[in-house]
Amino acid sequence: MDWWNLYQELEKKVAVLSERASLLQKQGVVTLQALRDAEPKERALLDTVCKQYAEDGTWPINMTQIQKVLIYIRMSHAAQFAEFLAINRGGQIFSTQQNLDSQETAVLNFLLVDYWSFAGCSRWLTT
Repeated sequence: MDWWNLYQELEKKVAVLSERASLLQKQGVVTLQALRDAEPKERALLDTVCKQYAEDGTWPINMTQIQKVLIYIRMSHAAQFAEFLAINRGGQIFSTQQNLDSQETAVLNFLLVDYWSFAGCSRWLTT
């Protein structure tokens, strides 16, 4: 797997999550302010959930609506950054090779947890 493949896989997942997130927001179940208020409180739990997803590709079934939308936002930012890395040959961050198969868990952890806490969250909060 290379950065383009990873980006494309993340985009597929984001597309599915996007429909659900949009519906919840249209129904007024989840508001932007509620998400912004909840993110710092939910961050540690969602970090753990994202690490589990990176390990085995599954999400817990008992997440709240707000947690699900916050996961969608993280996934969206992860996909955008993966696209940036694909375009700018950012694969050098993890190895000198573009093959990410053996490092997929580490790469997903980086995108969904580390990148989120370093840049994604502040970028989202200021938009």
